[in-house]
Amino acid sequence: MRTLALIVSMCAASSSWGSFRCIDEKGLAHFGDYPPAACDNATTYEVSSAGSVIRRIDPPTAMQGPGAAAEKASKRDGDRLSAEAKRRDRALLDSYSSTQEIDRARDRNLEMIKGRVDSANVRMRQLEQREKGVKAAIAGNGRAAPPPALQAELDGLRVEGASLAAQQARLNKDYEDTALRFEADKLRWLELRGNP
Repeated sequence: MRTLALIVSMCAASSSWGSFRCIDEKGLAHFGDYPPAACDNATTYEVSSAGSVIRRIDPPTAMQGPGAAAEKASKRDGDRLSAEAKRRDRALLDSYSSTQEIDRARDRNLEMIKGRVDSANVRMRQLEQREKGVKAAIAGNGRAAPPPALQAELDGLRVEGASLAAQQARLNKDYEDTALRFEADKLRWLELRGNP
């Protein structure tokens, strides 16, 4: 009987307690028994069970004055970057046990990229040969205007050649960036291990 009375009194008390509501930056309404986390930067209202506003809770940044929001965001970004750097350092230490392992990993990665570069170079030479053949066929035609089929093929070869040239440039940059990244990783690994 006491349990039932306690439950009834808690229900009655909870119905008289207020709840919190706010509208976030995106215009979405949030409700909860506690101030919603989604509304950290929005004004929150505590409302009674009847729907009347009990009190207004301004966001902390508004009460701290101008520049506080930027400072808070900057601190949050700094904390995130610091945590990311610690995670990368831990992964670096866990991934390699010597500089020779770093060099082998670098060489494997560079070899894969070099294979793609070589493949693109072979394809580029094939395109250039085909383009020479099509140009010779157009020149040997003897007409003022090239046949539409040959002109379309030549245009297609030029488009594919431009795309392939862009791919070659990306692969060459990827090769250089990968070599630099592994060198930086090796230096950082030595620094973390306390080696000069």
